[in-house]
Amino acid sequence: MSIRPEAPGEIYEDSKGQRWLVMSLCNEPTVTMQQVLPQWHENTMMPFTQSGGITGVMWNGFKKVLDAPAETP
Repeated sequence: MSIRPEAPGEIYEDSKGQRWLVMSLCNEPTVTMQQVLPQWHENTMMPFTQSGGITGVMWNGFKKVLDAPAETP
């Protein structure tokens, strides 16, 4: 499977239903994502992150569920 994130801010869902926020893109192309939690507070653990190539195995079961927010002028 090949997923091609276009911009930081997009959200993807994996095969377990966990949501991931695209944090950055690199020229490999590589993507870094952070797990989206329903609630998060400063005193709790940071959400999990993962990075990898856009055609890598990390994408098995992922689907895009939300586009990145539009930039405001």
